[in-house]
Amino acid sequence: MKKDIHPKYYQTTVRC
Repeated sequence: MKKDIHPKYYQTTVRC
């Protein structure tokens, strides 16, 4: 799993 930060929302989402 990889955590990516969205520049639009600045949220930390978990990606498979």
